[in-house]
Amino acid sequence: QTDCWVLLRLLRLFSLEPYVHSLHTLHTVMRLNYRALIRAGGAMVTAWFIFATLLYLFERNPDDEECIKKPNDKSLLEEDIPMCLRYNDMLTALQYTIVHLFGDYPETTYTLPSKLVHVASIMMGIAILSTFTGLFGASFVDFIKQGRDEEIQQLDQSRIIAAGRAASTLQRVFRMR
Repeated sequence: QTDCWVLLRLLRLFSLEPYVHSLHTLHTVMRLNYRALIRAGGAMVTAWFIFATLLYLFERNPDDEECIKKPNDKSLLEEDIPMCLRYNDMLTALQYTIVHLFGDYPETTYTLPSKLVHVASIMMGIAILSTFTGLFGASFVDFIKQGRDEEIQQLDQSRIIAAGRAASTLQRVFRMR
């Protein structure tokens, strides 16, 4: 029974109540600019699939004896896996390509055609990722500016009301004399 209470107390740490305002802001920003964000995300996924396919075609070598080994073979360490096993099918090619597309290069033993694909993917990846990031950042700036404009408008309205009240009070005092 105490284990249940400990679990419930630990789950309390994952309460989203402090983050509700932030999640609401994130949802609103994404909702206001969903078309541009979907286009940028679609371009990113398209580039990811194109470069994964090219690397798959250039790196797989079905005639190599090392590539006949199963990827689950325990005799191979992660660092010792040849590239033909890393790009043995499209699903594994996708996971390595997304890492390269975002600019990280933990593995560098590629063939010359694959290196040329990587040069193109570096340029394309930087452009697409910065486009997506720029759209997201500009969306937040627009959202904050819109909220600030509303606050300024409410402040101006309250100033006009206060000025009207002050004028009517001065008129009442002047008329009483």
